[in-house]
Amino acid sequence: MNSQTSKTFHASPSEAKGALLALFEAFPADRGEGSLAVGTYLIAIDGYSLRAIEGAVKRIIRGEVDDIDRRFLPSPAQLGNTVAYLEKLYSPPARSLALPAPGDETRTEEEWERRAAQAAAARERFGIKATTGETVVDREAMPEALRAERDREVQRAAAKLKGGSFRLSDEALAIFRDGLSDRVVPSPDEQFDDWNREAAE
Repeated sequence: MNSQTSKTFHASPSEAKGALLALFEAFPADRGEGSLAVGTYLIAIDGYSLRAIEGAVKRIIRGEVDDIDRRFLPSPAQLGNTVAYLEKLYSPPARSLALPAPGDETRTEEEWERRAAQAAAARERFGIKATTGETVVDREAMPEALRAERDREVQRAAAKLKGGSFRLSDEALAIFRDGLSDRVVPSPDEQFDDWNREAAE
């Protein structure tokens, strides 16, 4: 945001005072004390837009700010915090802080090199071959501890299958009994056979 835009964006002292009048009128018991301290309130809201100041005053008068006791005039700091919160809601982020649009992101050579190094480290750690297209895990390239853990997982799964530990729930069995098995996704072999049959017809 350039300096010219920010001058018109911020509320002037007279605009800020006008917005504060409603706040002081809403709490008549504190009016005298608040009016004398108007300078401290102006300091708390200095640099914010009139829209955010008026929005904060309206919310405080309506009792919509949870951190402020609805019976008393808020302190300058409480008003400043509410105004700052609303300013963030009303104002879009600066372009430099916004996330880049898909495809707009640019990287330096150093960032590309760091990314390639991280990918290479991950491939080495998990034994993944650096190939284009399909990702292939090279069992021999795996660290020995990782390979042993994978072998144990396979052995546990095989033992469960062999021992008959895997069983369909009653709900799953009911689905198959009710003739709804056509909802199940076919295996790749079945899909290939179907594709061959359709191509031949």
